[in-house]
Amino acid sequence: MLRSYRKADYERCKEIVEDIWRFKEAFSPHALAELFLDVYVEGSLAQSNFAVVVEQQANVCGFLFGSHGNRRAFMARLRASLRWFSLLVRWASFTRPFLRSIQKEATGASCMR
Repeated sequence: MLRSYRKADYERCKEIVEDIWRFKEAFSPHALAELFLDVYVEGSLAQSNFAVVVEQQANVCGFLFGSHGNRRAFMARLRASLRWFSLLVRWASFTRPFLRSIQKEATGASCMR
């Protein structure tokens, strides 16, 4: 059954995205993966004026977020969202090695004591 998206569906939609895209395998630490999941789902919702979920036996098993109407405004919002997401991905790829080096130094320092 198709029905309108409800705020209560948010966490299940995140789970579906994680099942498909495996953010938690791609990004570390866990909090960063959660941030990207939120950006992905929340960003999709923010850009949408159409949001439905597929429900089977009272369980959400899929969703569709989209936009119809003013294509120019939609494309501008979509480009802005993609730029924002791209910046987050670049930030993550830059900070991950930096955070690991700090962690190694901290671990090494504590072992010397």
